[in-house]
Amino acid sequence: MFDVLTILNNILNIIIWRIFSGAAVIMFVWAGFIFLTAQGDPAKITQAKKAVVWGIIGIIVGLAAFSMGNIIKTILG
Repeated sequence: MFDVLTILNNILNIIIWRIFSGAAVIMFVWAGFIFLTAQGDPAKITQAKKAVVWGIIGIIVGLAAFSMGNIIKTILG
């Protein structure tokens, strides 16, 4: 018999991580597309660099949010 924690963990592992990974890939593809179509325009290059930075920040926040439960569980015992 499944308990609630196991079901939530399965949902996180199966659904949420796939959505998160897909969004991260789309963000970097979009930044690459902006880089490729910039044609030397400094404003578009700056926009593409910001997209890469925000993509990295999003990955860091997502990983921190997902692992926060394990970190708190380890600290509190």
